[in-house]
Amino acid sequence: MRKLVGILLLSLSIITLIACSKNNHQSLDGEYYWISSERNELVFTIKGDKGSIEHGEADNFKIDKQKKTIELTGQDIAKRTEGYSFKDGVFSVDI
Repeated sequence: MRKLVGILLLSLSIITLIACSKNNHQSLDGEYYWISSERNELVFTIKGDKGSIEHGEADNFKIDKQKKTIELTGQDIAKRTEGYSFKDGVFSVDI
């Protein structure tokens, strides 16, 4: 009986670990839009660990998914790093 309970608990633990680990590898690839009552326009595009900005002082950025930061680069901006959050398909960063 103890072996059966042990195997059952081990199985549940493995299933839980697998389910939680898949959320950490969610892709950020895609187009992101500024959506508000004033405007609805493409802001930036992400492919892999790089992104391009459509409007603003920065032209491009690199993403560090482990640190959850982006490094802004461009001709009209000094290189700077900002933190971001990504939840339920919403990418938020203060730039």
